[in-house]
Amino acid sequence: MRQARRLTWVDAAIAIALGVGYVAVLVKSVATLGYARDEGFYFHASSAYGRWLVELWDAPGKATTAKAVDAAWSVNHEHPGLMKTLFALSNLLLHKKLGLFAMEGTSYRFPAMALSGGLLSLVYVWGAQVRSRAAGVVAAIALGAMPRFFHAHLACFDAPIVALWTLCAYAFWRAVCVDGARRGAAARGESQREGVSAWDGVRWGGRSWRGTFGLALDTKHNSWFLPIVAVMHTAIVLVGARVWGARGCGRRRGRGGGRW
Repeated sequence: MRQARRLTWVDAAIAIALGVGYVAVLVKSVATLGYARDEGFYFHASSAYGRWLVELWDAPGKATTAKAVDAAWSVNHEHPGLMKTLFALSNLLLHKKLGLFAMEGTSYRFPAMALSGGLLSLVYVWGAQVRSRAAGVVAAIALGAMPRFFHAHLACFDAPIVALWTLCAYAFWRAVCVDGARRGAAARGESQREGVSAWDGVRWGGRSWRGTFGLALDTKHNSWFLPIVAVMHTAIVLVGARVWGARGCGRRRGRGGGRW
């Protein structure tokens, strides 16, 4: 894999335009989309969380008692709480306080739409870094135009976990293949252009994706599969370095050999 391309303000503008444009399309088209069965459970849970958040603001001492916490957060406790909390905050701030949405259901749905827009921005950024702007734009548009894109409208966890899963994968790639490898090369006094070892990427960069993994865990339980993917990728990188002489994430060593 080629060295990561340095992004500029043009890339930031394109990423923002793709994300904001997609969210605008979702908000514009949500009014005629009926509510899915699962949304009813999440609306109910988010309402309970929202009432607790209001109580926390008004009477923090009362809200933080075990009885108050259990009464609010035991609702739909079998699912992680991050998205339901965002649904509640969106309803409280964007609908009840600011009146930005005419339909209350849309306020609950908006966080998933926003994450879906962020997903397109992220896909563009990743594609632009590893290939080109054209590749990033095509990848983002192709993702947004998938036939089942209505999932991006719903106050559910499907589109959000895709966004968080992709963010974890991107963070892991950055950690192992870019940042970690660069730090490893710098620690040895080598130039990034000389190539970096696969082991450096794993050794120096494996820590910085933990925050994104935590967010994914609090979004949907299938994020528990992410470590399996990370371990498999790490094994492939290290075996590739040992067997085929790859430098870092897909680069090969020079003719003179080198560290792995």
